[in-house]
Amino acid sequence: MTVSRGGPAAALPWLVGDIGATNLRFALAEPGAVGIRLSAERRFAVADHAGLEQALAAYLASVAPRKPRLGALAVAGPVLGDRIEITNTGWRWSTASMREALRFDRILCLNDAEAQALALPHLAAADLRPVGRDNPAAVPNGTRVLIAPGSGLGVSALVTVAGRVRAIAGEGGHATMTPETEFERGVYQALAARHGHVSWERVLSGPGIEAMHRESERIDTRKPSGADAAAIAKAAARDACAREAMATFGALLGAYAGDLALIFGARGGVFIGGGIVPAIADMIGAGPFRLRFESKGRFGDYLRAIPTAIIAHPSPGLIGAAAHLKSIRENDE
Repeated sequence: MTVSRGGPAAALPWLVGDIGATNLRFALAEPGAVGIRLSAERRFAVADHAGLEQALAAYLASVAPRKPRLGALAVAGPVLGDRIEITNTGWRWSTASMREALRFDRILCLNDAEAQALALPHLAAADLRPVGRDNPAAVPNGTRVLIAPGSGLGVSALVTVAGRVRAIAGEGGHATMTPETEFERGVYQALAARHGHVSWERVLSGPGIEAMHRESERIDTRKPSGADAAAIAKAAARDACAREAMATFGALLGAYAGDLALIFGARGGVFIGGGIVPAIADMIGAGPFRLRFESKGRFGDYLRAIPTAIIAHPSPGLIGAAAHLKSIRENDE
């Protein structure tokens, strides 16, 4: 259903959501001529809800009586039609059925990495933290790449066509991981024995940090600690195995980010989002990320001219979801 800008829904805020494998974020968005303003932002744990519809109902009850009638949800999985599934939780739903149950005029879904990429034009300089000592300037209107490690790994690109930005959504996190060092090969072999195919998501994620930590403990002949990714990152300053796991995470992130920059010709920059890297920005900046990013043989100079930055804004997925809905409505009109 198309809702005109002048219709009743125009006076109401929009619902925007970022649906991950671990956390859910919802907010009300009120787009204006200058930017997008978020309010009533809430975070929920996936484990606390039986499904998305129940979580949405709980959020909408908390913001009543300002009930939206338009919504956009960024989801951690492919969006190929009406039926949506979150890759790492098994949650499934029909967008049409959810729209009817919630009595919305329209609900759109898009991939969460696509949403974070769409947020990039709306972020201020203060929302970005450069990685590297001599970060070069981006090419104006150049293609940008978004890589987002969290519970999984999201990848997207943002291109400018005829003055309008378009996000390229995909499942780049499930491309095959390529180890380079002896330690990385050990991690690869351990993951292959457990999972068969070893994707980049298997290493560039919270579970990936844990896998690298297990391999470091095995080499050090330690008893497995079972530490989670947050504890490993916290222990990196004082523990050799944790430090090796985190350094390898940063190195592999740089290696894959460099590959993506070459694939997409990302002269507009590579941007790192997700739930992990913003919390360890100092560690990534001081580590081997940029070295591995640029270590691509004959194209080292090409990559040295590409800026890299960590997204410091707390809710780029929500901003991008609102930007997506705004663009769709403008096209409808």
